[in-house]
Amino acid sequence: MLSFGWQELILVAFVLVLVVGPKDMPRVLRGLSNGMTRMRMLANEFRSAMIDVANQEEVREAKQVLDDALMDSTAEVTDMTKSAKSMGKQALDGMGDDLSNTMGEMQNIGEAIKQPLANPPRNTKPKSKPIPANNTNTKTKKSA
Repeated sequence: MLSFGWQELILVAFVLVLVVGPKDMPRVLRGLSNGMTRMRMLANEFRSAMIDVANQEEVREAKQVLDDALMDSTAEVTDMTKSAKSMGKQALDGMGDDLSNTMGEMQNIGEAIKQPLANPPRNTKPKSKPIPANNTNTKTKKSA
């Protein structure tokens, strides 16, 4: 703020002695001292009141933001839990149905395989011999 050196203080004291006079000097200095003390106290009170108001408003805003975030996150978690439960139940139901269908198909395939094996054909011998594709009975002549 204001900074006075020793030179400025001597100048102020000299002017004060000339203007007020040496007789009334103690009373004037006491009044100045009391006035400065009151001004400092008022300034400190004003500053602390402004800081308190600012802190209260900031705290209210911060609390409101945190409460809103907590409510939003709680609602999101609840919704996610419900949807996960319903999706899980639907997925498990669907898996059960798929598994049942697959098991039924496998049983049908097993029965289809069992039927030919239970009644094999009676005549399994081939009727004729196969003819080789490359039958060379002719002799080739060698050229001299």
